[in-house]
Amino acid sequence: MPDISDAELDNLRKARGLLDQLLGNPKTKRTTERAIKALHPETVITDDFDEPLRNEIKGVSDKLDKFLEQQKTAADDGRLAAEFDRLRQDGGFTDEGIEKLKQMMVDRKIPSPLDAAKVWTAENPPPQPQKPSAFAGTSWGFGKNPTNDVDTKLLFEDEDQFAEQETGKFFQELAAGK
Repeated sequence: MPDISDAELDNLRKARGLLDQLLGNPKTKRTTERAIKALHPETVITDDFDEPLRNEIKGVSDKLDKFLEQQKTAADDGRLAAEFDRLRQDGGFTDEGIEKLKQMMVDRKIPSPLDAAKVWTAENPPPQPQKPSAFAGTSWGFGKNPTNDVDTKLLFEDEDQFAEQETGKFFQELAAGK
């Protein structure tokens, strides 16, 4: 056994204790191992075992992020499709109108088709119904021509009396078996 002084032996024991403390404490373990690996690259440390696990966890995390993004995109697409269908059915939009609406949504950065439809209808109001011409008649002309038929005269003069008369005729025919 080599001769070591008591002071040197005490220093070695303290150094060994310090190293054990650094490697035993979770807060300092990785830093200490990395420092040792920097000086002695052949040393196997915890990071050497963790690297494959980290890569696998990162791969799973990336797949999960991609899946969640696809789900969000699918949900958004479904919402947009439902709103466009609603505009086709309830809003009276045609396929051509929907395409123009989509273009306006892109140009003006409007995220909702329903909001874009409100803007579209505000800027493009439907045409007012055409008012009757002063040259054309406004009535259908019922009862204007004189007639000799008693029933027709009664219909235009007193429709309630006419209805009672016709109802009575119906029940008489029904009772007679016609």
